Amino acid sequence: MEGGGPSGSHAGDQPLPASAPIRFYGVVPRTVCDHLTDNVQPIPPAGLCASDPCGSCGDTRENWLCLKCYQVHCSRHVNGDAQRHRDREGHELVLSYADLSVWCFACDSYINNPARMLN
Repeated sequence: MEGGGPSGSHAGDQPLPASAPIRFYGVVPRTVCDHLTDNVQPIPPAGLCASDPCGSCGDTRENWLCLKCYQVHCSRHVNGDAQRHRDREGHELVLSYADLSVWCFACDSYINNPARMLN
């Protein structure tokens, strides 16, 4: 099999010398988001269910919870219903049921602001 990655290598690939610096690039969430005030509502009295399917297509694989209206929609890696909900309704913040991360569509960034996330 040709190609790079775990199952193959490119001609000329050499291991890194032990002294070579290793650089990792991670996602650094924003701590300030102007959309937190208007786009996060209190948790509904009935609570939440992390296994709820996407309200549009019914998929259960990778869903996001809208923090304004608490509808559940699938990610861009499934059918993109969360993005369509944002485009239609203007609700900017969603919570991933996969890893509990918060994404702001308007900021195009993950958000880490524990004091304002869920009331």
